[in-house]
Parts: sequence; C-alpha cells; structure tokens
Amino acid sequence: MDRADVAASDDITGYGGDWDFELFTGPIEAISAFDPDVQASYGGSLNVITVTTTANSGGGSLREAIAEAPAGSTIRFAPSLAGSTIRLTSGEIFLGKEITLDATGVPNLTISGNNTSRIFQVGTSQNPVRATFRGLTLIHGNGQGTQVPGLGGAINGANFSTITLMDCRLNFNRANRGGALQVGSGAQVTILNSSFNRNDGSLSGNGKSGGAISTNSAGGAGGPGFLLIENSRFTNNRGFNGGAVYNISTPVTVKNSVFLNNTATGNGGGALFSDGAGPGGPGTTSGGTVRIQNSRFEGNKTKGGGGALYIWSYGTDKLILENSTLLRNTVTVSGKNLARGGGLEVNGGFVTLRNVGIANNVANTQGGGLWVQTGRVVNITNSTFSANRVVNDAGGAMFLNTSSTAPVTITNSTIVHNVAGRANGALWMNNNNKGSITLRNSIVAFNRAGDPNQQQVGFTPRDGGGNIEFPAPTWSGRRVAANSRIVDPQLGPLMRIGDDLVHPVLAGSPATNTGVKNSGVPAQDQRLFKRDSQPDVGAFERGGLSSTGSSSSDVLFGTSASNSVAGQGNNDILIGLGGADALDGGAGADRFVYTGRSQAAAHAQSTLANLDRILRFNPTEGDRIQLDYDQNLLIPELPQGLFNAGVVSGSNLEQALLLAYRDKNQAAGGAQALTANQAVIFRWGSRTYLSVNNATSSFSRDNDLVIDITRVALVGNDSGAGVLAVSNYFA
Repeated sequence: MDRADVAASDDITGYGGDWDFELFTGPIEAISAFDPDVQASYGGSLNVITVTTTANSGGGSLREAIAEAPAGSTIRFAPSLAGSTIRLTSGEIFLGKEITLDATGVPNLTISGNNTSRIFQVGTSQNPVRATFRGLTLIHGNGQGTQVPGLGGAINGANFSTITLMDCRLNFNRANRGGALQVGSGAQVTILNSSFNRNDGSLSGNGKSGGAISTNSAGGAGGPGFLLIENSRFTNNRGFNGGAVYNISTPVTVKNSVFLNNTATGNGGGALFSDGAGPGGPGTTSGGTVRIQNSRFEGNKTKGGGGALYIWSYGTDKLILENSTLLRNTVTVSGKNLARGGGLEVNGGFVTLRNVGIANNVANTQGGGLWVQTGRVVNITNSTFSANRVVNDAGGAMFLNTSSTAPVTITNSTIVHNVAGRANGALWMNNNNKGSITLRNSIVAFNRAGDPNQQQVGFTPRDGGGNIEFPAPTWSGRRVAANSRIVDPQLGPLMRIGDDLVHPVLAGSPATNTGVKNSGVPAQDQRLFKRDSQPDVGAFERGGLSSTGSSSSDVLFGTSASNSVAGQGNNDILIGLGGADALDGGAGADRFVYTGRSQAAAHAQSTLANLDRILRFNPTEGDRIQLDYDQNLLIPELPQGLFNAGVVSGSNLEQALLLAYRDKNQAAGGAQALTANQAVIFRWGSRTYLSVNNATSSFSRDNDLVIDITRVALVGNDSGAGVLAVSNYFA
C-alpha cells in the first residue's frame, strides 16, 4: 500500500490501483478528542458502571459496583430495575471515594436499609469524600453501621464531606441523630428537588437531632460547611429539636421549599431549629446567615419555642426571612415551661422579615406569631400578621423582648385579628424598649386580649407616621401610635393570592394612598406589586385588583354597590361585597365568597333586599360557595346541613323563603323545619334560590343569606333529592 492511511482494512485496493495486501501494525493518526487544557483540568473519571441486579451483593450488584469503581466514577442502573427495590441485608455500603449514584431514567428505584442498617456511610474524618445521589429513593435506614452507629438513618456524612442530593426521596428512615441524613463538622450539603417524608430522629432524645437532617457545625472559624435546600419538601418528619432540620453553627439557605406537618418533641423548631449560623460557633463575631426565601411552613408543631422556626443566633449572625409564609404552626409547653413563638422564635442576631405572611399560628404563652429577643437591629417590612393566638399570656401577633438599644422598625405591615389570652393582642413590648420600636405605614386593627385596657398594645411605640388603628382603645388603654388615624381600614379577608397570605385593601379604604413617603418605604408590596408614588398603608397596595378576570387564576372584587364580577379561565375567587351583584365564575374551579367579621356581616352581602345572582356555577368543575365569618378564608365555615325543598309556592319571594324554611326536605313526609346554620335550595316560579340560615331557626330578611342560583347545575340526581352533600356546593 502506498500513501494510504489505513488503520484496518480487508480490502486489498490501495491508493491508485490494486496492490498485494500487506499486513502491518503502527500508530493511528487521529485528532485528540479533548483540548489539552480540558484534559489537564478534569479531575474525575470517565468510568460508568451499571448495576443490573437488586441483589445485596455479587456480580452486577450495587455493593460490588461501588467496591470496584475507581474514584470519580458514576454508577448507573439498568432500565429493567425501574420500580424495584435493592435491599441491603449485610449492612451499610461504605463510600470511600468520590462517586455519583445516578438513577435518572430509572423511575421508582428504591434502596432499602431493611430496617437493620444505615444505607450509606460517606467517607471518614481522615478521608472525607464527595458523593452525589440522583433520582434515588432511600427508605428504611436505621442509622446502624460500622462507622459512628446511630447517626444518619439513610446517609451519614463524615466531617468535611460533600453531599449532594438531586431528585431524591428519603422516606421512613430513623436514627438517634438525623432521621434521614446526618453530616459532620465542615460538611457541604446541597439538597435539590428532593423530598423527605416520615423520617424520625427523635428516638433517643438527642438534642442535636432533626427529623430529616442534622448538621454539626461549619468546621471551625472560617470553615467551609453549609446547608443549601432548594425546591424540596419536608413532610411528616419527627425530630427532637427541629421536626425536619437541626442545624448548628452552619450557614443555611432554604429556597422554594415546603415544610408541612413536621413535629419536634424536644424544645423547639417544629420545622427547623438552628443553633448559630456563624462558622465559628457560639461566641463568634464572624457571623453567618440563615436565609429563607419563597418557602412555606405549615402545620408544624413543637414544644418550647418556634412552631415553624427556632433561630438562635450568636454575635453578628443574621436571620433573613422573605417572601415566605408561616401558617397554622403550634407551640405547646415544654419541660422548661416555655411555649413561645407560634410561627417563629428568634434569640439574638440581626433579624429581617420581608414580605412574610404569618397567620393562624398558636403559642401557649407568648408571641402567637413571632417571639424575638435580641440586642441587634430588627426590621419587619411588608408583612401580614393575622389570626395568630396566644392562649394564656401576651403578644398575639408579636412579643418584642428586645433591648432598649436595639432598633425595631415595623414598616407597611398589616397586623389584624390576632388574639392574646391576657394582654396585647397585637404587640407586646415593655417600658424600657418602647422608645426603640417604630411603627410606620402600618395597620393595627381588630386585635383582642383578655385585658380590656390592653386589647392591642400595653405601651405605645414610636410613631413613624402613616399608621391606622381600629377600634379606639377602651377605658385607659394605650394608642397603637400617638398620631395614628382611628378608622376602619376596610380590608378583605385573609387569603392566598399566589403564594402570599394577605388582607387586600378594598375600594374606598382609608388605607389607600395615605401612607407617608420616605426612604424607608418599600418600592413593592408583599406580593412584589409595585407601589405608586403615594403608597397605601399596610402590606398590600390596592392597585392590580379588578372585577373582571383574565385567562389566569384571579381574585376579583366588587364594591359596596351593585357590580358585575366575572372570571374567565382557571380558578378564580369572586367576592361581590355589598349590593346586588352578578357573579360569573367562567371556566375552572371557582370560589364565590361571602365574607365578613361576623356571620351577620357575611350574610349581609346578599340578602332578600340585595340579591346576588350566580350566573355560572358548575360543581363538577370544582365551583363552590365559601362562607367566611371571621375574615379568614383559610378557615372556612360550612352549613350544618344542605337540603332541597323542591318547588314552593307563595305570592312573593319572602313568602317562598318562609315556606322553604318550614319544610326543607322535599323527599321526607311531614314538615321538616330548617334549623340554625343550615342551608336550603328551593325553586319558586322559574327561579332557583339558595338560602343559608343564621344562628336562629326562623327566616330573617336581614340576617340570612339568599342567592339566586338559577343557572347552577345541580349534581347528579340532586334535583329530586331531599338531603344534599354540603361538600358538593360549599368549601
């Protein structure tokens, strides 16, 4: 062959003609697949090993693959293992080198500790390693292993290890510390798009044990450790301190995550307990940050402090909580006789709450929403505190136990409908710190307490201007602010708009365009809606509300006059308010809301004299009527029964209503009278009506809700039935 670059050929035809075949060996001329700089900088391995069996050990098993894999390898799983479980029957698997376990594309692949061992031990203190877990479900680990038994039900990471979980599920694991995951000092932990459910770290009463995750300091002054949680869910976990997460002396970031129904059995942190964020630990002055953004904490509970969050800070540590909600969290009395901060308790450090909704939380003794004690700056901005409650003592919304030298500024916040068993339904402060607490552009209204002289506050904070309070203090009670306006702020009910918990400002509210303008006023409201040049008072800027919907899910308000309120696509909330309104939900699962601070106020929105008409209502699409008697849509009221009276007579609608109330059930013999708080549907002439009775048995033209529902499509055979399912029409 002549001048032919042939690496291998069975063709004897060479360059320029036929030649005798000559066999020889030599180098292949080829361009390098990688740039030399890329080759030099790559520290990993191109090794990919595939697990092909669910066996505990032996050829093709996960245990063997990890044992044989060079450092930097990726372990994958055969597609045939989708939906299968690998059960470990000979103890934990030790990861002593950098490795990635990747089950992407193999759905529902599960690795079980078989309730007899931990699943993975990551490195040792002498040899910390990097481990990445992707797409795996880890269950039934119990924290037992040859390395540090009792730590980390599913995974235990040694000091200075680096652990990343992506798209993983850790369920039903348990340990003495860290029900699912425990890491040592200086560890770097990243949790992305993962879920932790029903893990238990409360077994031994270890004070450093979270139900799902426990950290163990950032690794000394300047240590590299951190905990990052993003787009993840923590549900039904149980820990000693920290129902889901326990953190010590480690910077923490939580983004776009949900903490739901977690429980701490020890002294605090129904969802998260953090004992310092500074890498130097207690006594440090370097400072670290616990930052929580765009997250929801709901239904968590604990003893002691912090129904959702318990934050202990040292030196210049910071808590930054923003664009998040704390809802229905609970604190009961601990063995130390403490029960503080139904939403959160903060001790020490700088505190920033921005665009936060704190509602329906309960503490037994102090601070239904927030309990804070610090000598550092506290800023609360664009936040809503609503319907939080203290059972026995004080501070229904907030208990501000700050030092006299610590500036506390509450700006453009809405503090309403909070309750304290003894005193200060809104804000508790003392004679020493009242001069360091400033209230600006905020609404403080309808808060209650057992002491008639301390319904909202016991001492008056500094007045930063632009405040509204209501009602006026009774007897010798103190004003909320020296120059506040005492006027009903005219707010809508507590509701979710997007991910925010807010009380909308209604049309005609005295809060509209009456806030003071200065450098401390935020450019946006709690929903991140732009404030105009003349800001509204409170957390909500009225602009952006409409009575006509779009193709999105909308919140639509009428006014005190008669209005047409119309949704279009998706799931709308329609609130006509006063007057005879025409309400059209359009497509989607819509809510037709009748709201007020009492049953009478809610029913007054559609009475015999001012009758609403619901023009389109389809229960099979999810449309429902919602009754709200405390301005809180998160706690709906339901009729105590729903009946169909069929066709009734009468010369006018009022007579027809009286007849329907006297005999509510068309399918039963004899007169079946409607009782208090029940509802009845009936047909009169060509129209169909719904009426909801108030707390008395007879019909009241002024106090009973009456709605024209002629265009409502009754469910199934309900047109001929006498007793209807409340849940088919009300929510």
